[in-house]
Amino acid sequence: MSNVESLEQQIAALGFTAPRIAPDQIDAMVDKLSYHTYVVPGTTTTVAFAIDQTSFVVAQGQARSLAAANFDEVLGRNTAISRAKSAAREALWELEGYRLRRNIQEASKVGLIAGLEIYQDERMPDDVMFVGDLAAGICAAAIKVGGPQ
Repeated sequence: MSNVESLEQQIAALGFTAPRIAPDQIDAMVDKLSYHTYVVPGTTTTVAFAIDQTSFVVAQGQARSLAAANFDEVLGRNTAISRAKSAAREALWELEGYRLRRNIQEASKVGLIAGLEIYQDERMPDDVMFVGDLAAGICAAAIKVGGPQ
C-alpha cells in the first residue's frame, strides 16, 4: 500500500468531509500535462518543462551526466521528464490547495459556506474542484451584482 493510499484510508476512517483536494484530482491534472525537453548545446544537461493546457509552465526537471561519454539523449530526456512530472505533482498540490482555500474564503465572505455544507450533510459524492469552482463562480456573480468585495 502506498503512502497516498494509507493517508486516504485514514482520512476516510476519520470521517473528514470538508472540501479538500484528492490524489485522483492531482493525478488527472498531471496526466493532462505535456512535456517539452531541451538539451543545452555543448553540455550533457537536459531540461524538461511540464506545461498545462493553458501553456502555463507548472514545473521543470533536469538531468545531466557528469561525463560526456555517459550522455545519452533519450535517457536524459526521460529522466528530465520524470523529474518534471514529480515536481509538477508537488506544485499542483500547492496551487490547487491555494485555489481551494481562496474559494472557501471568498465563499465565506459572501455567506455561501452554508451552501457548500449541503455536500457534507447529504453525504453526496464531493467533487472538490466542482465545489470550489462553484463557490468562486457564485462569489464572482455576487460581487458583480453589488455584493461585498
